[in-house]
Amino acid sequence: MPTPQYHGNNWSELQFFLVDLKGIFMASSDQFAEDSMRVLYASCCLKGSIKRRWTAYAQQQGGEYFTWPMVEQWLKDQRPDAATRCFDAHKRLASCLMHQQQKGQLFLDAWEVIEAEVPNPGPEENRVCQALLNVTQQYQDWVVGNGVPTTWEQLRDEALNMDNLEAPRQSRQSYNN
Repeated sequence: MPTPQYHGNNWSELQFFLVDLKGIFMASSDQFAEDSMRVLYASCCLKGSIKRRWTAYAQQQGGEYFTWPMVEQWLKDQRPDAATRCFDAHKRLASCLMHQQQKGQLFLDAWEVIEAEVPNPGPEENRVCQALLNVTQQYQDWVVGNGVPTTWEQLRDEALNMDNLEAPRQSRQSYNN
């Protein structure tokens, strides 16, 4: 299993990092039975500015013993509050536009990464409609022409169908050129 890394970029990255650490701690419970070993391991996984902030914080505490829950809470406290995360995520979603040659599945993957920063994403129909407003006109026409999806899974299915229809056409065009 690769060593997880955390750069302090966003809430989603932190959530994945903590889940990865939990899995490692559980899988190697004998090695990570004590909080000190968990704290040491997690500290080694920090990168960039979050590593510098942790190091400065730990030094300011004068060698205080840190429990794993204390470190976990410190990491969470380094992220902006829910309202700020929500606002920033919605700003990024508003500017997340599908590129002309981009596959629908790749666009939706990128959308989901940003959307994961929204603490309460709201009704699924709103998620679907918001994403549909940011796809190319061709994708939008295709999806809406088949009926506006009411679930994210339906939107993903439509994107996959469109991607599969586009792939043979693109390969024929490159073959003919």
